[in-house]
Amino acid sequence: MARPNTSNRKILDAAADAFSSRGYHLTSMDDIARGAGVAKGTLYYNFTTKATLFQAVVAEGMEHLMHEVARAVKTDAPVLDQVKTVIGLNVRTFADHPQITRIMQNELSSGLDVEIREYVVGLRTRYREFFAGLLALGVREGVVRDLNRELLAMILIDIIFSAASYLADHRDSMTEAEVSNFILTLLVSGAFVRR
Repeated sequence: MARPNTSNRKILDAAADAFSSRGYHLTSMDDIARGAGVAKGTLYYNFTTKATLFQAVVAEGMEHLMHEVARAVKTDAPVLDQVKTVIGLNVRTFADHPQITRIMQNELSSGLDVEIREYVVGLRTRYREFFAGLLALGVREGVVRDLNRELLAMILIDIIFSAASYLADHRDSMTEAEVSNFILTLLVSGAFVRR
């Protein structure tokens, strides 16, 4: 993976920008070096391949999110409060770092190297399992219907990704709290009125 040094931050930021705007395959190591303002030798010293750099960008984003969620969620709180906290953190993190959102949404289907794709899928699977566990707790507490929790977790994550992308483009008309509350309302009350 990456060797630690002060150039990593600039490289990771430039790579996240490039991968999210042009995609994995259309981004070159030259593009990233130029965007980071570092020599190609510095780039290759820190990240030997584009694949390892892509993996580092995705890992950093997802690990940051998972760490923030683990730190903020109070496991003794009611499930609905935990879900609200998780939604809020997700929306804020993905809205503040839209590059990771675009990368996670778009690049899984773009023909990544098998090893890198499996790594990214593994991160998403771990996060989906966290959500599914939270939903299972909700079933036990009687506040979540006993549905396919893995599918519901995946749908919820995708809704959060999409809502955060929307927020990133509409910060002048919506707040993080409004988007988070919208998702929670959709989840708890639904979008359709029963007649």
